[in-house]
Amino acid sequence: MQNNIIPRILVVEDDPDMMEVITGTLKEVLGKDYEINKAVDGTQAYEMLEKNKKYSLLMIDYSMPVMNGLKLIKKIRGYNKLKNVPIIALSAVSYNADDMIAAGADYFIGKPFIFNDFAKKVKTALKI
Repeated sequence: MQNNIIPRILVVEDDPDMMEVITGTLKEVLGKDYEINKAVDGTQAYEMLEKNKKYSLLMIDYSMPVMNGLKLIKKIRGYNKLKNVPIIALSAVSYNADDMIAAGADYFIGKPFIFNDFAKKVKTALKI
């Protein structure tokens, strides 16, 4: 961490139980050196990103109300100041992986996920 700034992760997931699983797993993998913010749909997430562009990682579910993950990823990648933030796409449906990667996600994790795969992709995305 540079300048004592705590890296920030945004998790975008509409299912409260899955949100708890994801954030709990992030805490287990990364410890306390990260701030985890939560959004329940793509619109809320994009509003948060516009207010604070300093995220180290975005984790975005595919199936959400208001704005789904695919649309959110396309919108993020079209916004110059956010185009280099790593994105991990999440979905319970594996055939969404190709579309989400094509839209600009860097990695894909299927749900339910395997802990070691989750940990490896998160650490790779964060370059730790």
